[in-house]
Amino acid sequence: AAGCLCMRPCCLCQLTCDYADYGRLSSLIPEWEGSIDDAQFGERVSLEDVCMKANGKICQQARKRGTGLEGTTAAILCLHDVEAEIANLGDSRIFLFRDKKLRQLSVDHTDQALLQAQKITGRKPKLTQHLGIEPEELVIQPYMSRMETRVGDRFLLCTDGLTDMVEEEEIRQILGALLPADRTVEELIARALKGGGRDNITVICCDVMS
Repeated sequence: AAGCLCMRPCCLCQLTCDYADYGRLSSLIPEWEGSIDDAQFGERVSLEDVCMKANGKICQQARKRGTGLEGTTAAILCLHDVEAEIANLGDSRIFLFRDKKLRQLSVDHTDQALLQAQKITGRKPKLTQHLGIEPEELVIQPYMSRMETRVGDRFLLCTDGLTDMVEEEEIRQILGALLPADRTVEELIARALKGGGRDNITVICCDVMS
């Protein structure tokens, strides 16, 4: 959980471990996180390259440990000058709250369309992409997008532990209350826990201040 006020440039990365022990996965983050941090010193880095590097590290560690599949969804937001760049893999989401409206910027990598086409009910959509897939099995293709930002924009990065438990309209109302970012995160997590808290809940709220 995190709340922040953003004075550009900055970069936020959210990972959630769907298939791996977090202690193992978190030990890998410093090895590639520095490439994201380069953006803070004026260099424009490719978020696709960041995802590819992270994927390779996770796969390497899984082979080394003999643990089989280890993986994580990912949601990344980079703010530079007056531009935001996002990347995501899996079903963790990135939202923008602007002008009292909530808009999902990320794209879910799941088999939801297949379930709808075949009218299958009773199960949660499965991931079709995430970090931790061997390139021989599937070459990951993170969704990426860029947009101009405005002062007052509020970005939300979160796992399905939030979105499965709290309706988007309720999330919109909480973001719209304009509590400080850290208080907003606390309120969102509290609502998710109240709703059942059936999965890990990771939430980052970022307010653009300048």
